[in-house]
Amino acid sequence: MGADGAPSQSVPWRKVLWERQPFPDNYVDQRFLEELRRNEGIRQYRYWAVVKEASLVGQQLSCVAIFITFWLYMEQGLLAPETLLWTSLVCGLLGYGLYQAFTSQTDSCSETRTHLADLQSAALFLSFTFGFSPVLKTLTESVSTDTVYAMSAVMLLAHLVSFPYGEPSPPGSLSLNAALFASVCLASRLPGALHTFAMLSCALLVFALWPCLLQRGTKTTSMDPGMRRRFVRTSATSYTKELCKVMLLLTKATSKEENVTRQSVLLMQMTNG
Repeated sequence: MGADGAPSQSVPWRKVLWERQPFPDNYVDQRFLEELRRNEGIRQYRYWAVVKEASLVGQQLSCVAIFITFWLYMEQGLLAPETLLWTSLVCGLLGYGLYQAFTSQTDSCSETRTHLADLQSAALFLSFTFGFSPVLKTLTESVSTDTVYAMSAVMLLAHLVSFPYGEPSPPGSLSLNAALFASVCLASRLPGALHTFAMLSCALLVFALWPCLLQRGTKTTSMDPGMRRRFVRTSATSYTKELCKVMLLLTKATSKEENVTRQSVLLMQMTNG
């Protein structure tokens, strides 16, 4: 017998259970743990990488909280719809200028949309939203308030769950549709049609346009240091140019509308005369 109460090593010990071996039941050989693997395939995380990924979740939670806060203020009469509309307009113009500045640095070789096309898309959306605001206002009149709040909470939760957190990108169809559905449900409980229009415009800005800007900014921060320094030097100039172009287009559109209005007034005066 050996030192562990086992027979001499002339009969090798095998790590099997279906054979009868001349060893005690509690015998443990020195090779028993040779094939043990500990922490195999473990992934090491760096602190700031985890903070960066967690910030994506935090910023989306903040977007939902900001939207709900605006809705509560408007429902209680503490926030005028005109104030929210002007704030959304200013933030939209600033974000559009930043987006174009980022695009000119990261995708300078790719084909981009013109400013006139972007302005037409925005005007089309705002026109349809403003036109259907009275309909959306009365959309959930036959539904109880508790049901509307429950549906909104479920849809906002679905938006948070289905949002692509792995990499900042524009929200998918499920995430965006859930957020807009919750926005329509909550906006239908506001006092007037203008409140509904302002709330839906704010929802589009928070849930659809902000993730696009975040994606473009993330691409910029992933540049090498040399490209990042060049971007910092030129982004302010590009941003100012893009913002001036947008303001010029808005001014031209406004002047055209004023000219049409004046011509209509003159034509009416001539007809009456």
